[in-house]
Amino acid sequence: MPDCAVVVGDVCCYQCHHILSDRILFQWGEVPAFYSIGDEVRWVKRHLDIMMPFKLYKGFSSWNCGDPTIENLLAFDGDFFDITIGETRLCPNCAASVAGAAVAIVANRLSRTITYSRTSLAHLFEGNIGLADIIVMTSDGNYITRPDWFDPPVEYVDEE
Repeated sequence: MPDCAVVVGDVCCYQCHHILSDRILFQWGEVPAFYSIGDEVRWVKRHLDIMMPFKLYKGFSSWNCGDPTIENLLAFDGDFFDITIGETRLCPNCAASVAGAAVAIVANRLSRTITYSRTSLAHLFEGNIGLADIIVMTSDGNYITRPDWFDPPVEYVDEE
């Protein structure tokens, strides 16, 4: 079972805006799912109610990652770069060292893709690099890492 959603959109170098990729894999909302920039995050429903996160119910092929009440966050692509070991990619246009990529979700919509330098990632994750791939953006402009949502186990629920 795929464990990521995909958003199609240009992933550009933070320094020169050269296109590095045309998609980001992430975990938030319905997983697996396919999105474009501007789409609203979808949540899997069961009996008209949003299903509990991290549970795959019998008869369903998708599950929910995260909390639908949180509408502003950064969802990082753990496959784009291995941020746990400090892997980076050099931009072929300007040679900037790009260390991470994320999709920004604002007001429950996929607003844009963002790339980061290693220094920017260290600041955002505050020592939790490799321990989290979701950062909640609070209304006062602060960031909260969510290591409890990092690569979550998905429980199979054998009920219809």
